[in-house]
Amino acid sequence: MAPRAPRARGRVHLRDFSLSRQEPHDASWRLDIDRVWVDVSLTALLLRRFETVSVDVRGLRAHIHTVTPKTGEPVE
Repeated sequence: MAPRAPRARGRVHLRDFSLSRQEPHDASWRLDIDRVWVDVSLTALLLRRFETVSVDVRGLRAHIHTVTPKTGEPVE
C-alpha cells in the first residue's frame, strides 16, 4: 500500500468569536469564545467541506434557550 500524501493544514486564530443557531419554535443556542485556535484541512476547504484536526478554546460561555411547547401543540 502506498503511503498517503500529507494533508495541507492551516491554523486559524479568532478572538471574541460567537457561534449561534436558531432552532424551530424559537429554541436557540450561542457559544461566546474569547480566543480559539483551529487547525483546519485546506484540502477539505477546496472541496467545500470543513474538517478540523484540533480546536483549542479559552474563555467559553454557552447560552441555551429552550422552549416548552404549549399544551396541544405538536412536537417536531
